[in-house]
Amino acid sequence: MAAQTPSLSDISKAFLAVPELRNSGTNFKLWRARVKAATRTIGNKAILTTLHTDANFDGIVAAAIQGKLQNNLFMLVNTLTTCKGIMDSLITRFGQTTAVVTADAERQLFSMKCQSDSHIMKHDNLELQYNHLTELGQKIDEKTYINIIIASLPLSYRPTIDALSTSIDTQNRIGAVLGTNYVPVVLTLTQVISSSITSAQQ
Repeated sequence: MAAQTPSLSDISKAFLAVPELRNSGTNFKLWRARVKAATRTIGNKAILTTLHTDANFDGIVAAAIQGKLQNNLFMLVNTLTTCKGIMDSLITRFGQTTAVVTADAERQLFSMKCQSDSHIMKHDNLELQYNHLTELGQKIDEKTYINIIIASLPLSYRPTIDALSTSIDTQNRIGAVLGTNYVPVVLTLTQVISSSITSAQQ
């Protein structure tokens, strides 16, 4: 028995988790992975690399992909009616890592700000951008990433971080006095995120 063609509702639900592809293409790898996951959910992953036998179905999925593009990119591919055609075009444009793409991704990471308590609770965008840079081969050490997170917090959260930092400094001073084998404690990523989330919940 032939597999049933996914409905429009099935396709829409599958693409809910796909983020919008930025005009700059800085989130292309993540976007492409999400698109692959979406087409896999509807049982048609091959549609991204092979023309589907049902042109109408291909066009519906292609429209779902186009709906996840920012305006400039949409205008570039809006005349393409197949998933393969759209993906081939975007892979040609963004498939290779360039110095410009890497620099733009790094700039976005350093300039991101948490705008609300709910945003602070998740840190999703910061983490996604950090992971994207890692995929591009740009290593950001933990100390720098901690500074990025602290810089992204609203000023009202600074006392919490200051208190945590002071506590660690005090512990290190006491430890240094008590013994020569003392290993200094450093501020960790987990501590920064946990303390900011705790503040957001209060």
